[in-house]
Amino acid sequence: MSKRNLGPWSLYYYVGRKFPTMMNWAAKSYGGAVRTFIKGTPAVGALKVPSGGNRWKATLAAEAPGPEARPSREIPGPKRWPGVASLPFVLSHKEHDPLRIYKVWKACVKEYGPVFRLDMPGMPPSVYISDPADIEHLFKSTAKEHHKPVFKTLSAIRDNHDFHQPQKAGILTEYGEEWWRVRRRVQPYTAKPKTVAMYLAQMDQVALDFVDRWAGLRDENQELPSDFTEELYCWGLESLGLVIFNRRLGYLEGNPEVNEVVQMARDIFHLVQKLELAPIQWWKIKETEDFKQLRLTNDKLLKYVRGSVINACNSLEARGPDGLEELNIVEKLLLDDELSFEDVHVYLMDLLTAGIDTTAMTVAFTLVKLAQNPEKQAKLHDELDAVLGDGQELLTPQLMSDLKYTKACVKETLRTNSPAILTMRKLYADTVLGGYIVPKGFTVNVMLNIAGTQDEHFPRAAEFQPERWLRHHPLGPINHYASIPFSTGLRNCVGRRLSEQESYTIVARLLQKYRLEWHYGDLDPIMSIVVTPDKPLKLKMIERK
Repeated sequence: MSKRNLGPWSLYYYVGRKFPTMMNWAAKSYGGAVRTFIKGTPAVGALKVPSGGNRWKATLAAEAPGPEARPSREIPGPKRWPGVASLPFVLSHKEHDPLRIYKVWKACVKEYGPVFRLDMPGMPPSVYISDPADIEHLFKSTAKEHHKPVFKTLSAIRDNHDFHQPQKAGILTEYGEEWWRVRRRVQPYTAKPKTVAMYLAQMDQVALDFVDRWAGLRDENQELPSDFTEELYCWGLESLGLVIFNRRLGYLEGNPEVNEVVQMARDIFHLVQKLELAPIQWWKIKETEDFKQLRLTNDKLLKYVRGSVINACNSLEARGPDGLEELNIVEKLLLDDELSFEDVHVYLMDLLTAGIDTTAMTVAFTLVKLAQNPEKQAKLHDELDAVLGDGQELLTPQLMSDLKYTKACVKETLRTNSPAILTMRKLYADTVLGGYIVPKGFTVNVMLNIAGTQDEHFPRAAEFQPERWLRHHPLGPINHYASIPFSTGLRNCVGRRLSEQESYTIVARLLQKYRLEWHYGDLDPIMSIVVTPDKPLKLKMIERK
């Protein structure tokens, strides 16, 4: 559920959105012979660090850089110019599209290899990696200094706020000791499988209610409405809210607050992207209109969370010490002596903000994948019939554990269509990646979806094959670092278990009753901070006989 900064793509994004004509002109002007000039350093003779069983080679090289480790100036990548860095290369690239930046990254992997440098104006030097061996070593070597330069605007707002405490802006933005101070206290409530399983029956009831609602939204062709994506967002919040506050938020009863909170979360990330991807960070110099709007939205979400926290405080006071057997997450956080009153508010704000769109989009892509692969959908139906029977019983942890193919379908979707496709680390020491010394101070961008789409890591990678995730691994062993949609290590997504359980539950309940069809061609996802479908999700939802 956690979000990723797109750092070095600020100017590219801005120019592409504001001046599309200039983008097209640049693509033509820089074509042909000129393009040969700007391609930069090829990966000829680059030291290949294999993945899989040879991961130890990368680790050894990084721990003790030897004569085989090449200097940073030899890292392959396009040419860089003073002031504009590699922007001309990006503008001239045939894959350039400001809404689909990931296509340029994929093209660079083909042109330069699994490690390349691609700098953008006004940003720190940036290296991109996609090899599982390098990803593994990066996360292990930055375990203590796991700095993700992300959400700086939110930090600026919360560090200068009447309610928030300075330098305690939350686990989305902080790192180091302050990040760990909060993370180690909150993760037992949202990250432990046994704790998350306690909420399964409640999540299941939400899923059943929403599936019934969606059945009533279909048109005469049995297709879901064009705004079905919004329905997924509201389902995600209703399910998450039940876990956090131990109460239904009331979307199905018409409570407008649900839509408002969903909009707050989406506005926060839209504004963060707009501010932090701008070619000039004006918000650092003066309070821009977008920065003011972000501050206002943060305050609106704070007000909503504050009301829920006050209700929890009143509930605790009314119950007394003898009525604390069953506490919701808010109440547990409030009773934690190592968390301040402000810590609880910030964590809940971050959980609501980051816990909606990634889960909703995971489900969106999974449903489309199943609709596009009817033979896999049929296997899923067989499992659901065998495990859930007539579906009258609410899901239990035992039933959930038996839904192995259901889980495999979601995992296979995340392999190629993870909503979050980039994470990053700032280096605090020279690190060898792919045989090159990447200097201290560089930003390393991890392309989460690249390894998952390559045959060398996943046989028949272009195919939707959920079977590869089953225990016996019929398509061969899986390298853990080749598919990490929730990141990995100490700073993995704190809401991963919640998101997975929500996704498995809604997919199981929807496919138990219905067969899905998709008649609108392949998706060409759009990327902002997360990846979203580029078309209305007008899935055909047909009752199963």
